[in-house]
Amino acid sequence: MPSKPLTLLERADKKQQTVKTLILSSFDQIRVLAVQKIFVRNAGLGCLPVELQEYWPKYQKILAIDPFQVFGWPSHDLIGKLKGCRAIEIDWDNISYRLVYQIHEKSKPKRVLILSFAEHDPAYKKAKQRK
Repeated sequence: MPSKPLTLLERADKKQQTVKTLILSSFDQIRVLAVQKIFVRNAGLGCLPVELQEYWPKYQKILAIDPFQVFGWPSHDLIGKLKGCRAIEIDWDNISYRLVYQIHEKSKPKRVLILSFAEHDPAYKKAKQRK
């Protein structure tokens, strides 16, 4: 694994947004090791802005490498009907998006199930319907 993304992560506290962009651009060189499969359950990717859709392969790699820490991106465990799920907080063009997913650690191979990727409220609504 290249050392460049790790070096960038060490500086994440100072320039988090810039570092995230640099990390995303350097992910093309990283091999996916931690999670064996990522499943997308009609997550609504076609409804996202084209520019955000272009980042989708990089978000997949982030989730495959470490779905809990997601390389410093803001994320959190969900509660209520979505307990057992997590969400990555993505702000794009002054709009808040959420990528909602479940981690299946006990299954072999380990996998991440993407429930939704949409603007804030619709993402949670869709995820509840698909869980």
